[in-house]
Amino acid sequence: MINFLSEKNKNNVKKEYSFRVFTLFLIIFSLTMVFVSVFLSPAHILSIYRKSVISNQLGMVKESPVSKSSVSLEDVKKINEIVKVISSATVYQKPASDFIKRILNSKNSAITISFISSDFDTNNNMRISLRGFSKTRDGLTKFVKDIKSLNLFSGVDLPISSLVKSSDIDFSINLTTKIQ
Repeated sequence: MINFLSEKNKNNVKKEYSFRVFTLFLIIFSLTMVFVSVFLSPAHILSIYRKSVISNQLGMVKESPVSKSSVSLEDVKKINEIVKVISSATVYQKPASDFIKRILNSKNSAITISFISSDFDTNNNMRISLRGFSKTRDGLTKFVKDIKSLNLFSGVDLPISSLVKSSDIDFSINLTTKIQ
């Protein structure tokens, strides 16, 4: 249809089309900028507020007398000395997960462990309780021997009643860790 117009009218139509495209672009760009400024203004206001709070706190720290900080420094040194004395008197105990990993690594194919728990006794030794299922008596006795050979436990208690059956055995083993 544009081919039926004269050259002058064609140029006017092209100019008007370009003008409309440009104004539409400006309108969309300005609306986008308005939306962006509306959504970013709360973050900007919050950052200004945080900056003022931090500046106030920094001013308060700078204005605080040096004598207070020296007293607190002395208190910190005393507390550190106390902590060193206390920490050297305490016995370091490995986490239960280390013991449990070693137990699970020594488990053979005849053993299925269904329950593991750990707690501390009155002497602050860790006690680990295992409950599970063994397909054979030999598999269970081999498992207990393997745990004893780890040399991590002062006591490995398997009740004799667990060895009565020759197959399909439900067992419960109580382990007491050595003091490290």
